[in-house]
Amino acid sequence: MDDKLSFNQGKISGASLLQQLIDDLELCELVAKGQKFTWMNNREEGNFVMEKLDRAFASVDWVNAYLNYALRNMPIIRSDHGPIVLDFETQFPFQRRPFRFERMWASHPTWKEVIQKAWSSFSYGIKAYQLQNKLNRVRKDFFQWNKEVFGRVERDIQQKMVQLQDARNSISSIDDVRKERAIREELEILLNRE
Repeated sequence: MDDKLSFNQGKISGASLLQQLIDDLELCELVAKGQKFTWMNNREEGNFVMEKLDRAFASVDWVNAYLNYALRNMPIIRSDHGPIVLDFETQFPFQRRPFRFERMWASHPTWKEVIQKAWSSFSYGIKAYQLQNKLNRVRKDFFQWNKEVFGRVERDIQQKMVQLQDARNSISSIDDVRKERAIREELEILLNRE
């Protein structure tokens, strides 16, 4: 696999010394999934460069101790580097997430209506029971409203991230660089809506 995409080829100084150190320490590079490149210079046209700079290395003993590890190269979005995420155990038990008001909800024009409608629902019983019912109703209505209104944003973000990865993995011309930049800008807009 080629670790660099550039329209002006050049060598990285010190790369052979780093490789010698890795060999001396008997480290192996951890296999990563996700983005092919982890860094880009954000320059235009012929000066555009993408490289796989960020990597993870481990000893054979470490790899044998953490057989279920997962290393992911995340998309380059708001920086010139894409983060790399190392999970030691990839099997997580399901846990129900507690209700939290999401800041993005307040950016939507109908968020107050959801609260008003849920809060105005009638409930029998003592005041504490009525309060609990109203809070449960607000939570339930926000979950449903979020799925209908913002669920599309989350789905669109996931689709745009896949589109961005595909675009980055197929860059071979300046036009491809322009397309990648346009997709990245669209993703940024979606992330700001989240």
